[in-house]
Amino acid sequence: MSVKDLIRDKSLLQLQGAVRVRKDLEKIFTDCSKMISDLDKKTESSLSLAVAIKYHREIFDYDLIIDCILEAIGPARLTEEMKQWCPFPFTDDGVAFKIYKERRFNTIAETSREVTDQELSMILGGMVKDITPSGDYSEVTQGNTTYYFAPMQANAVRYMYERHLKGDSIIYQQEILGHVQSRSEYLKDLFKDHPAWRTLIVRAKNNYYKLDID
Repeated sequence: MSVKDLIRDKSLLQLQGAVRVRKDLEKIFTDCSKMISDLDKKTESSLSLAVAIKYHREIFDYDLIIDCILEAIGPARLTEEMKQWCPFPFTDDGVAFKIYKERRFNTIAETSREVTDQELSMILGGMVKDITPSGDYSEVTQGNTTYYFAPMQANAVRYMYERHLKGDSIIYQQEILGHVQSRSEYLKDLFKDHPAWRTLIVRAKNNYYKLDID
């Protein structure tokens, strides 16, 4: 079974569960690392950007398996080689991988989807401004910036992000305020003096707002 087939139609939790029950995690880690190295060499020799993107996608999927392996083993039992794992493209502290992982699994159906060639090209080019939220959205990371939100603010960001994923990113401010049951008249009052205002949360048009993400 290919790595693509292993991930297909699974949620992230299901993929982690499928990896966790394996008894040969160290061998799988080594095999995945070798495949990543081989695929990376192929991208360097590829004359076609379109073909290179196909290799990049497969590399990221092997990195997903490695990520699940490290999660299953736990930090106390990692080998020295595992402790040094750095996901593709190896020099960005895992930022591109985090965005790829978010795009791969953050779907309405909650199962994996294939990241498009265009998305992947933008991810590797550092052009994607997507966010990585904590479970309760009290922390939201975008690139090298982490925003911290109070509960009502976090709920508003969650609502805006979920609407974004459904293709409905531009939202009337009163819808947002009503959803979080805020007594504020304007959205700017809910985020008064917050660093996310006008950076992560931006005005799309009069009284309509969106998250500044791709």
